[in-house]
Amino acid sequence: PHEDLLDLYSKCLPMLAQPRKSLWRKGKNAPAMKARWRWVMTESHETGEKAGQRLATTREEGLAWFERFFNFVGGSNFLTGASGSWACDLGWLVKAENFEKVLQGNYTNKENA
Repeated sequence: PHEDLLDLYSKCLPMLAQPRKSLWRKGKNAPAMKARWRWVMTESHETGEKAGQRLATTREEGLAWFERFFNFVGGSNFLTGASGSWACDLGWLVKAENFEKVLQGNYTNKENA
């Protein structure tokens, strides 16, 4: 659901560069976004009380997962540019290697870690 994901990104991360929807429908980043969506819909929790359960089984759960992800990104001084002159954008976030780094906590604020 590209449109909904773009809307969530804009809602949660208004301080970052905003994507043009027309360029995301079939642009070069569309396959990466589709792959990240597929990952969320098929991957399972690794630990905790939900271990073994899928991260999301419905469209609504998938969108809720991405809303939490975008809010997590919004809490990172590095990713939002609050600690320097660089800030990520949606294209950067949906690249597999960057997505993995964010999920691993590489960009969590040191004082919050």
